[in-house]
Amino acid sequence: MRVKIFLFIFLFIPCAIFGEQPGCWGLTPENIVVVANKMAWHSVELAKYYMEKRHIPSNNLILLNTSSEEECSRNDFEKYIAAPIRTFLKKNDPEGNKFLCLVTMYGLPLRVRPPELTGQEKKSYRVYKNNTMPFVTGS
Repeated sequence: MRVKIFLFIFLFIPCAIFGEQPGCWGLTPENIVVVANKMAWHSVELAKYYMEKRHIPSNNLILLNTSSEEECSRNDFEKYIAAPIRTFLKKNDPEGNKFLCLVTMYGLPLRVRPPELTGQEKKSYRVYKNNTMPFVTGS
């Protein structure tokens, strides 16, 4: 009984006051962008199936042309994944209010390797490595 009273007070009354429906804080299909990889087996097919079942507009699909490996380099991530997604979002939602959720499909890299060290960073690392002494235990 207490749960019902709690739900009524904190969910239904604010929606009634502000003139919104009880499901006023949920995502709508128009808020979702689906990201698929053209190079991965069944990724696009799965994305289209998901969009059909969830009634997501077909123009909310981003098709990437990237590796289907589990891991990718930082440069490949920036060039083939982040840049196309950024371009799509700037073009289709410049204010940043429409799209609230990115759904990634099977076939996209799960991890991004760290960036390559610059020449100065490699030199600093070598100096640090050469100047540190291994931990020595007393006998």
